[in-house]
Amino acid sequence: FLNKCIYKRIGIIGTTRTIEENKFSSVNKELVLKATPSFVPMIEDGSYKRKKDKIEAELEYFKDKVDCIVLGCTHYPLIHDTIDKYLHKPVLDMGILLCNSINLNSTSISDRDVEIYFTKLDDKILEHCNKLIYGRKEIKEIK
Repeated sequence: FLNKCIYKRIGIIGTTRTIEENKFSSVNKELVLKATPSFVPMIEDGSYKRKKDKIEAELEYFKDKVDCIVLGCTHYPLIHDTIDKYLHKPVLDMGILLCNSINLNSTSISDRDVEIYFTKLDDKILEHCNKLIYGRKEIKEIK
């Protein structure tokens, strides 16, 4: 998708591991990568709502360098609005792009054989997943 998109300078935020694993090496665009490991704990504990200044400080790196931002972590859609309001650039959620590319959405998921895996699974994650997919699919933890 990123090779076909209209944006020439693409900013990507993700966990340290995502950025270091060079997952975007096949993209033939100007990439501006930044590991933002502090975002995940803030999102998981809910403190991101009152720590917008810390999020914005990390995003300052992208000011005037990119045409869009890619959310390279499944946690990051929760701070989509903060990113959008601060950078005033399109924010691309890779989860949504992936679902669109395979035509997987909440109206069609019940007709598909889908398994969902997490490296960490707790009651909070299960609750969110059940809201998203209406509890119709099995959710498993990788051990």
